[in-house]
Amino acid sequence: MLDGNLSQPAGTTFVAKMHWRLDEPADIRAWAGFIVEVRRVDNDDQRLLCLIKALDSLSFSHPIEQVDPALRVRIEALPGQYAYLPFEAVEGRTLFLKVGTLTGRNSYFFDETSDKFPHD
Repeated sequence: MLDGNLSQPAGTTFVAKMHWRLDEPADIRAWAGFIVEVRRVDNDDQRLLCLIKALDSLSFSHPIEQVDPALRVRIEALPGQYAYLPFEAVEGRTLFLKVGTLTGRNSYFFDETSDKFPHD
């Protein structure tokens, strides 16, 4: 696990906390914790390239029956994807993400075939 020292974190893991407002009118929210592995440090942009290894926790503000099943499945399917996470994620801060990051409207999560993935 990371201990706050970002000088050589490649290969280390930590839990990244994420939050989405899944349905704004109904104020349905999701909180998820993912075990992520640091693959690369980008000091210039103060972010880490991370591989999402596993879903650690998932909770909702409303009963599961009121949660859009497609969005729940997309959250559960994030392991195996990559994301650039800000350094604040290492400190345990929750990342507040737009629902478009789950639907693909905002390209936040990606795989190794993406242009966002560093190929060097």
